[in-house]
Amino acid sequence: MEVKGTSPRIIEAATGLLQPLAPELTAQNLVEALRQYEPGQRKQYMTRAEAAARMRISLVTLHRLINDGKVKSVRVTPKAVRIDAASVEALLSGNATGNEGRAE
Repeated sequence: MEVKGTSPRIIEAATGLLQPLAPELTAQNLVEALRQYEPGQRKQYMTRAEAAARMRISLVTLHRLINDGKVKSVRVTPKAVRIDAASVEALLSGNATGNEGRAE
């Protein structure tokens, strides 16, 4: 369990600090998220309502697009879902690959 330039003790401390906010967080999950992080390329997310409004569709249609894998979504909490803005723009521009789906 290592991330370049970060000791395991720091990972354990960070996990302990973040667990009250995200009880399902483990040290391994945190390490994996840090490995995938790319500075300067922060993903932009929107709410379901914002995504539906941007695409001029209903929430039901948006949910169908998510379930079909045409729009990428991230479950933030058990009730909160955010939509990847890039997947919305790709779908609108006709560049969607059709295999985005859920990233929970």
